[in-house]
Amino acid sequence: MAAEYDFQRKPNPKGDGELQPMYPRIVNKGTITGKRLVSDISQATSFTPGDVEGVLAALESRISYYLSEGHHVQLGNMGHFSAGLTARPVMDKKEIHAQTIFFGKVHFRVSPGFPETVCRICGTCKGRVWLPAQ
Repeated sequence: MAAEYDFQRKPNPKGDGELQPMYPRIVNKGTITGKRLVSDISQATSFTPGDVEGVLAALESRISYYLSEGHHVQLGNMGHFSAGLTARPVMDKKEIHAQTIFFGKVHFRVSPGFPETVCRICGTCKGRVWLPAQ
């Protein structure tokens, strides 16, 4: 089933009541759980649900380890993970100590080719997603 969309107005940064242009926004159909993902993959392949769960657990463990070591981690054609740091703002790097620097967020950056893969699955027109009008 193809993704559906709706239109939403951009927020008015000035707050003066002037109408802003509209943009398309994908309609969220919910979140696919890990359990559903495992089930779908095992049904579509020769892997057992246990195999899929094991691979997912191993990926989570290895990705976490590599990020903690300071690496970026490329995940197939989907994209790469990187870790971000958090610390208090300082004017001079001598003002901060290693004990006050923490891993903040984990970022996922989509590879340039991955959106094209998604477009091919749902139907494309010159690399753009075709979504039926509502």
